[in-house]
This record gives sequence, C-alpha cells and structure tokens, in this order.
Amino acid sequence: LETLDSIAKGASKEAKNAHERARTERLGIVQGFLKERSGGKALAALEGLLAMGVADAQIAKERATANELVADACKDDGCRYAAAVAAHAAEPTPERAARKEAARTQLMTLLRSTGAPGETALVHLTRLDDIAAAAQGSEKVLEGDAPLKTIVEDAQKRVVAERLQIPFFGAEQPVVEKLLGTALVVTTSGKSVLGEADLESMRLFFVFDATKKCRGLYAVGATPKKRELAGTTWPPQRLLSQFVGRAAALKTPQGTDIQSKWFEGSTPVVLRTTNGRIAELRVGDAQP
Repeated sequence: LETLDSIAKGASKEAKNAHERARTERLGIVQGFLKERSGGKALAALEGLLAMGVADAQIAKERATANELVADACKDDGCRYAAAVAAHAAEPTPERAARKEAARTQLMTLLRSTGAPGETALVHLTRLDDIAAAAQGSEKVLEGDAPLKTIVEDAQKRVVAERLQIPFFGAEQPVVEKLLGTALVVTTSGKSVLGEADLESMRLFFVFDATKKCRGLYAVGATPKKRELAGTTWPPQRLLSQFVGRAAALKTPQGTDIQSKWFEGSTPVVLRTTNGRIAELRVGDAQP
C-alpha cells in the first residue's frame, strides 16, 4: 500500500492505476473487518481511504455499517447513541434514523434517572458510574443538540455532587473501592482491618472496624525523604471531603508550625507538612 500510495501521488501514467489498486486493496481490508464484525477496526481502515480522497457511495455504506457494529458492541448508552448518529450521518435511512432516536431516548432516560428508593450505596455508585460513562460517550455528538447537551451537563454535575455525598466514613470496603476507583490490599490486625492502596504517588490506609465500616484514613506521600500528597485526581482536599461526605477545606499550619489539627464536625483531622509540602493527612480514627 505504501508503494501504491507513493505512485498514486506522482504524475506518471501509472498514478491512476495505482490509486484504483490502493482503493480496492483498502476496501477489501475494510470488508474483511466488517465480516469479522470488527466495527472499530473497519473505521480505522476507512481513514486510509479518506486520506486518499475517496468518499463515494460504497465507502459511505461501509462506514455506516461499521458504525452500526460499533453500536452493537458499545457498553454504555452514550457510546451507542454516538455510533447511531455516525451511522445515520454516513448513509441516512429510515431504519437508522429510528435507531438514532431510540438511542437518544434511552440515553436521556438514563441521564435523568434518580434510582429506586432505598438503593444501597454500592448500587447508587454503580448507577452514577453508568451515567458518567454515558455522558462522556455522548460528548462528541452534542453539537447542535442543545437540549441533550444541557441534560448531559446537568447529569455530570449531579454525578459529582451525589458521589461526594457518599462518605468514606461508615462505608464498607466495596463502597470505598468504588469511590476510590481502585482495589484495596487488605490485612487484618485483631478486630481491625486495614485497606491499603497506592494511588498517584500516595499511600492510602483505610481503617475498618469490627463491623467492617470505615473509621479512619491515613494518607502519606509515597516517596521517602520527599513525602507529598500531590494527587491530581485525588488531592488531599478531595480525600478529606470524601471522607466526611461534603465539601471541606484544608487548614494548613501557620508560621513555623508543621502540623495543624481541627475538627470537621465531630471528625478529627491532622495535617502535617514537610518543607512547605503537605506530606500527611489523618482523618478520623487512623494512626500512622
């Protein structure tokens, strides 16, 4: 293909023939992926045809089919809607228009969902994750659809707010892991259970009591002699806020002090610094 492309770009009498041969070969690759029901690979292969300036009715048909296969393989409603939009845009048909509208309706229903009364924290978080994934998956096709764009943006804000309202404190291990987005390495000591995670150059230790409820969090920079809580997804303020289940502000040491102590409601907090950097955070019943 590289040889054919090189000849096709030239001015020799072989250029036209090379262009047709390259088109035929690339189209064969696309159709092979479609036969395997590999929509994503087919779309990637189609980019080679577009780069050649090929955009005829047959290519449009193959692109639509590839997007339909992508929609079939999608794991969230946002992805399914985006693929349905792309399929209809490539080769509009009444069937594709109906599928697009059905996918849009399903997406909006999920984004507006509030869950069943009394749902558990874990079920609540799973639903919020589904909403977040669907909202993200639909972002690339929101242009020109102001009502859906507003619903997506509102849903994304609601996901952030509702996740914050589910605190680490009092949560069981699966809920803490779901909130954190990573598994804990668990060890048992007497009646207490310690869940440890390495995250963003930090070491996090969650203390669980005999009832398997989280009672404390100790966070420390993972690099010896240069300890710093420098997480980007999980900065120390977010860790504190998630522990208490509401927005909370850090109170850094003043003057020459390297430690500050305060209460968030009834929850004790200790923060330590090293060379002006936040190195440790202890919240609730947690000892370093």
